[in-house]
Amino acid sequence: MFSLTACTQIPVKSEIEEKNNVPPELLEAVKNAKESEKIVELSLKETKNSDQELELEIILKNPKNAKINSLRSFLAFNPETIEGAEININEELEEKILIAPNENNFDNQNGVMKLGFSFKEEILNTKEIKIASIKFNKLKQDIIMIDFYNAQKGGHTEVLGIFNGHVKNLLKKPASPALILQNENE
Repeated sequence: MFSLTACTQIPVKSEIEEKNNVPPELLEAVKNAKESEKIVELSLKETKNSDQELELEIILKNPKNAKINSLRSFLAFNPETIEGAEININEELEEKILIAPNENNFDNQNGVMKLGFSFKEEILNTKEIKIASIKFNKLKQDIIMIDFYNAQKGGHTEVLGIFNGHVKNLLKKPASPALILQNENE
């Protein structure tokens, strides 16, 4: 037979606090400093929306003109609603980038658009620049949601650049979902 006894809650320290006896205030300050390094944004802009197709632009906002080494932007979508048709890299960037293998295409079965490249040379005045135009075919009239896929350090959506002399993921967490479109007649 079992019996229940009252117990008190004991605060649990993280592994870093335990090993290094680091005060929580310092850990919070380090976390805030890392977040302040997130200075670049990715967003989606609708440019065409008809009954048959949808066109978007991927926009990179870099207000502090940080040096960008590489960009990886995967988009997730519902493959029952839309299918990827075309990815067109901004003409201004075409000669200045190296596309990563198998990262300039669609996986329409799983609903993922893949785009990834590194810069061969520095891009000047990148405070806001169109990265690519994306075209989708509509399969049915329904609500369309598109999201940046796995936007995190080491994930499928990140922007690597130099900050304070070190290569870092400079991408702020994108809005989720990045784009929601409803039919006009709904």
